[in-house]
Amino acid sequence: MKLNLENLNDLTFCIAEVIEVTPFDTYNYITGTSNANDNNTSNLFTIHVKLDGHIHKPRLSAKPANNSIKKIPLVGELVLVFKTKSNVTPSAENISGYNQEQWYYLSTIDVNSSINHNAVPGWSENKIVSGSGDIKGKSFKEQAISPLQPFEGDVLIEGRSGNSIRFSGTLETPGDPNYYIKQSATFTGTAPGPITIISNGRANKQGKEFVVEDVNADAASLWLTSTQRLDKFKLNYKPTLAASSNTYNKSQLIGSADRIVLTTKLDDIILDSKKGIEIHAPMIKFGSSEKKEGMLHSTAVVKLLQQIIQVIQTGFVDESGAISMPLSKMLQSNNTKNLLKQLTNNKILFDVYKK
Repeated sequence: MKLNLENLNDLTFCIAEVIEVTPFDTYNYITGTSNANDNNTSNLFTIHVKLDGHIHKPRLSAKPANNSIKKIPLVGELVLVFKTKSNVTPSAENISGYNQEQWYYLSTIDVNSSINHNAVPGWSENKIVSGSGDIKGKSFKEQAISPLQPFEGDVLIEGRSGNSIRFSGTLETPGDPNYYIKQSATFTGTAPGPITIISNGRANKQGKEFVVEDVNADAASLWLTSTQRLDKFKLNYKPTLAASSNTYNKSQLIGSADRIVLTTKLDDIILDSKKGIEIHAPMIKFGSSEKKEGMLHSTAVVKLLQQIIQVIQTGFVDESGAISMPLSKMLQSNNTKNLLKQLTNNKILFDVYKK
């Protein structure tokens, strides 16, 4: 495709290869200088591209057409660019401020159908060679990333590294067993309703085989349900107060990761429940100090007190005024000793009491 810029209209679309993403305009900029013009924020996220077969001006600067949602292209990827009039600040040379032309770029073109990258270096010069799609940036490294299995009606946002947001809903069985590669998502339901899944880090397949989110296996994920059940969701311990999450079919907020941290900067964390709160863990600690002490086991305390009360009720005083033996025998019995050991529960710890 040979282009002649002299004959381009006010709005012209072209395909271009990214040959440079200027670090100064995109990844870094100067701050704290005395001259405000040193921070040329009007050029933020500008890339340099080359049009196919364009020999008069092989290098063009293009700004993002949408600055609210950014997908920074990689060197070697193809982007759709267009030229139009730019609304620039009027100057002595440009009184109207509207006579300057500016190139803008839209999203990358999915040449390789790859989530990770779609680079084809040499495309603009027709010098593509086998293996030229491999790309290495200053910090970006190529990975084998699998795309998500799409389902009818889905809206998917997928990052280059295996992170995604799925806006979906309750799915019906398609009927045709070959309609989807992955025949079902990891959620089910009978009533219609929305579901939103934020997934970060999952197992990838070779090639471009589809994958689906897995609340148990993904590195970290957040699930917002309405009428769906997460059939395969597993807890470390079976709930004793609430229904299991894989059978519950009303709205849920489920988060899963190797570690979860909730912190506040100013005010309180409030846990508010209509029915109850369950905490499952082999070790629970409360309080802010480093020194902890065990919580009493109420069952053992009750049994011990019952025995003490029973001895007191049945005991007697001999002729010399000494207490009779039943109390002593009770204290020396193995059963009583075991109950005394059970009084301290080192699995639930509170701050040490300060007098």
